[in-house]
Amino acid sequence: MHTLSILKYLQKDCMKLDTHSITAKAALAVLISMLILIVFILYGNSHENLLILLMLLGVLVSFFLYRSLIPLNQIANNLEHLNEEVSKKAAHLKDAQRIAKVGSWEYNIVTKTFTISDEIYRMLGLKHSTKVEWEDFLNFTEDSDYPKVIAILETAIKNGSKFDMKYALKLANNKKIYIQTSGKVRKKQDGSAKITAVSMDISNEIQNKQKIEQLAYYDSLTNLANRLLLQDRVSKAIQLGKRNNTKLAVMFLDLDHFKLINDTLGHGVGDNLLIYISQLLKKQVREADTVSRFGGDEFVILLSTLHDADDAKHIAEKIQTALGQKHTIGSHQLYITTSIGVSMYPEHADNANDLITNADIAMYEAKNSGRNCHKLYEQSMGRSINKRLHLEQDLVEAIKSKNGIEVYYQAKIDASTNEIAGAEALVRWLHPKDGLIYPDEFIYIAESTGLMIELGYVIIENTVLQIKKLKELGFSNLVIAINLSSRQFQDANLVSYISSIIKKYNIPPSQLEFEITESISMYNLSETLRILTELNLIGVSIAIDDFGTGHSSLLYLKKFPIKTLKIDKSFIMDMVTDNNDRVIAQTIILMANSLNLLTVAEGVETPEQANLLKEMGCNQLQGYLFSKPISKEEFTEFLQNYIPNS
Repeated sequence: MHTLSILKYLQKDCMKLDTHSITAKAALAVLISMLILIVFILYGNSHENLLILLMLLGVLVSFFLYRSLIPLNQIANNLEHLNEEVSKKAAHLKDAQRIAKVGSWEYNIVTKTFTISDEIYRMLGLKHSTKVEWEDFLNFTEDSDYPKVIAILETAIKNGSKFDMKYALKLANNKKIYIQTSGKVRKKQDGSAKITAVSMDISNEIQNKQKIEQLAYYDSLTNLANRLLLQDRVSKAIQLGKRNNTKLAVMFLDLDHFKLINDTLGHGVGDNLLIYISQLLKKQVREADTVSRFGGDEFVILLSTLHDADDAKHIAEKIQTALGQKHTIGSHQLYITTSIGVSMYPEHADNANDLITNADIAMYEAKNSGRNCHKLYEQSMGRSINKRLHLEQDLVEAIKSKNGIEVYYQAKIDASTNEIAGAEALVRWLHPKDGLIYPDEFIYIAESTGLMIELGYVIIENTVLQIKKLKELGFSNLVIAINLSSRQFQDANLVSYISSIIKKYNIPPSQLEFEITESISMYNLSETLRILTELNLIGVSIAIDDFGTGHSSLLYLKKFPIKTLKIDKSFIMDMVTDNNDRVIAQTIILMANSLNLLTVAEGVETPEQANLLKEMGCNQLQGYLFSKPISKEEFTEFLQNYIPNS
């Protein structure tokens, strides 16, 4: 009974002991051994007691072995669970790095060892088996960014500081990516030092930013700088000019008659021409200069660091020479001219807005001077622009009210009979304050403001009404010619309007003639042929004005339903003394005769010119020798009092 009590007591105490402690286990083992020894001394005489002791010893050993195995199994299970968690977190980290396009790397500055994460391998487009050294990694840097990257790293290593930088990497197959790298240099007292950093692929961010900048600062059609970027560059060029005491120029270009190309050949051809012109302009200037599209067919060029205005004039002449050639746009052969205005810093303005505005003003002066030329800004031009603005408002009122728009007439004389064969209708504007204004001062306003069609309708109706009145006075064989501008010629309602006016005033269509220039007739030949055919069908005749000054094709002239060729006055002016002009005039007359066309010589001012033209076989003569353009009242009186000279 004593032995069993002792065993139970020992078992109970053993359960309470901290078996995880090695010291506790050893002490317990000594205690048990001593107890066994005591029991053995007291009861060791019998076999029963010895057996009990052996059983006790087996129980105790089994107990201790069991208690020892429990924490070992728990540790093993914990380690296995921990390994699983670590593996999962490592996989999650890799996934996160791949999704975020973030990789890490470390460079030991002392031992020169370099390690990179899987994502860095992916960024570089390398296999994991590829050995990448520190210098290899640096050599991936884009050449333009390399000095900056090295400088930042050297500073960080020297100071043991943090760093953050954005730069480009050049990879295989000319691929380029952009990364942002943030890191820190860690130095210890034992002399060890290493760079620890993370790099993020920000290519999408950079590309999106570039797209936004492209949309914000560049023209979508030509890829040239737009007006926002131009103003910024002009402002910066002015700042540079102030520091270095240098000059710069702004050139404002407007393509002459570009609207005609859009109207006749379509906007597709017009857009292709603008793209072509943009590339041509870039070839005429230096790489440091800026060519921009200001809008429509307007281009502005910034010429930085010039010596004087002659440098700008030289570039303007170079551009006009390049544009003056024949250009192939798709299936079309086009001749392009431009009007150019130039303003200089610091002579004409000291800020971007005023420089561009003044160049624009000078460009309008070039247009008013006959186009296809360049003008340097002068202060007096500003007053001209103000006058133009007032004229524009007044012209709108005059056209809409049909008040003040007058038609003048210049007689045409039959070269063989000296009789009056007809006249050319020429528009004048009787301004309420400024008096009589000639077409050179307001036609371009009507064209640029979209008023030309309405103005043309007023001229046509007034002329047809005058033909009716002259017919009632007995002048029933006169043919009155009306000029058609490029915009009028492309009016979809032109033919129907002319037909309706003829019916309204009941005049013979044969008494009405329309003059178009060579340049108009050569654009969009199929459309030109259609309109001329429709006009011919209603009975009016067609004349080619200023013949010999454009780029005509004689083959198409033969196909067109044309009745008359008008020889430009530039060939008549000096024909008596200039053999070349005389030969040109004679050639036009002979060609017209062979095509059964009438010829009209413009600008006849002397009897010698008239006699020479008669000898050449010219059909009609027009000029100051016979009459200047006069009002309808004066023309009626001229007809009534005219006596043919022999």
